[in-house]
Amino acid sequence: MSTKAKSRYNPQVYLAARRNDPERKRKAQEEARAVARFLSESYGARVYGIGSLFDIDRSFSGKSDIDLVVMGLPKEKFFSICADAGQLTQFQVDIIPYEDANELVRETVKEKGVLL
Repeated sequence: MSTKAKSRYNPQVYLAARRNDPERKRKAQEEARAVARFLSESYGARVYGIGSLFDIDRSFSGKSDIDLVVMGLPKEKFFSICADAGQLTQFQVDIIPYEDANELVRETVKEKGVLL
């Protein structure tokens, strides 16, 4: 195996990136709330957090992101809103408009979503 091929996959780096990091999770929750506040105050939106960040039983690792389902965003400003929201956090943010979400996402919001 060549040196180049060995450098592509390092099991220790791979596993370390997937380990639970409670401090990272706390920081991401804080920043998710800041994004939710921005969306609520600027657009009157209702924001729900879903995914590993808001599930006590799931780990939040170096590969995890912030998943927000948002009701009431103006469609014509969606991309600029996402850009503005991304400036408020160091984490990757996925903003999912509730109105366009599939049934699985809507059910997740109803069953496990955290209103921010």
